[in-house]
Amino acid sequence: MDYDPAGLLIAAALPGLAGLIAPPLERLERDLAQGLAERYQAQLPMAAAALDASPSAPVRRLWTIIRRHGRALPQERYLRSR
Repeated sequence: MDYDPAGLLIAAALPGLAGLIAPPLERLERDLAQGLAERYQAQLPMAAAALDASPSAPVRRLWTIIRRHGRALPQERYLRSR
């Protein structure tokens, strides 16, 4: 899953979603600070209201972090060794 509004919308639509896989909070926060602002802004209009109202606690938790940073991260960022 991409760590952006569109990725969270897809996850939120999964029936029976029990959780989301994400890097440790400290790393996610650091990476989002360097993320893609334009990608986030492009996806925000179609996703913000649905994510704000999501009944899924895992989606809301991750959405709060992504929204605070105002940036997106592609999942491929975590496929490279660091």
